[in-house]
Amino acid sequence: FLSCAGEHRNESGAFDSYSGNLSYFVRPRVPKAGPCRLRVGAWRGAALGFRLNGGAEVFRPWPPYEAVFDAGLRRDGTDEIEVIVYGHRRNAFGPFYLPGGETTPGWCGPREMRSSAAFPARALVPFGLGTE
Repeated sequence: FLSCAGEHRNESGAFDSYSGNLSYFVRPRVPKAGPCRLRVGAWRGAALGFRLNGGAEVFRPWPPYEAVFDAGLRRDGTDEIEVIVYGHRRNAFGPFYLPGGETTPGWCGPREMRSSAAFPARALVPFGLGTE
């Protein structure tokens, strides 16, 4: 089970408008025999991907957000799993300025794409692992 404390969105603001993907690299505790299962807890994004030791990706756009690996495990302490959180366009293109700082409108049309003059800050959504 993979769980990260806190939000892994760049708090400095350097990636506030980032709409690409984030990769996390994990060195799992691999059993001496049998499969290795990696399940992701809290995360925010469009989809997840898993890659064992740089191999083929296991793509998970819906639950369960996990991957099971057996073939390809080295079992010598050097195994590495890449967890890819696929991004979305929300923090790059908006809408940013919704009444009350709302971040998930039921509808998004021209009226939701307001200018920043009436709002103190852009409303962004969390992105990455460990976000509720």
